[in-house]
Amino acid sequence: MEDKLMADPKLLEACKIWDKITQELQRRGRYIGEDYESLECRIEDGKAELRVGSSPGHKTHIDLQEGTVEYYDTDDPVSLAIMTLLEDLELECKHFPAEGIKCSGVTSENVKEVFKILAYATSMDYRLEYPSEYWEDEYLEKCGEKEREVPEEICRIKLDLKTLSQ
Repeated sequence: MEDKLMADPKLLEACKIWDKITQELQRRGRYIGEDYESLECRIEDGKAELRVGSSPGHKTHIDLQEGTVEYYDTDDPVSLAIMTLLEDLELECKHFPAEGIKCSGVTSENVKEVFKILAYATSMDYRLEYPSEYWEDEYLEKCGEKEREVPEEICRIKLDLKTLSQ
């Protein structure tokens, strides 16, 4: 008899939430078009793979059984911002310069929050470079609009997450 892999229901639910958030972020103008068009979520058994941008290899792997998330990005400010947000979920993360991050502590209880954060990785390099083109004045006033400043982007993302109806 052939074993059939089934998508973990928690990952499937997290992927659906990620998809809704990415649609909303596109609607809000947080992404560049080519990045949005490349987004994809695949689930096989207890593992998920997210394509989070248009660059080749711009992927994220989530292994719910191992409790890990691996985010690949050569842009260190983006990796550090994602790492900080994930650490706020009490994940333990390690940064690999010019490669990305790896975190442990992903559980079925926090996986949806992990996916919500990962939705913001898309086009973050552009938002960091030109914040006033991607964020409304209220976000810039509350968090600042310095270019390439990770803390300001983290602040804007946290404010934005509060406005999402998930």
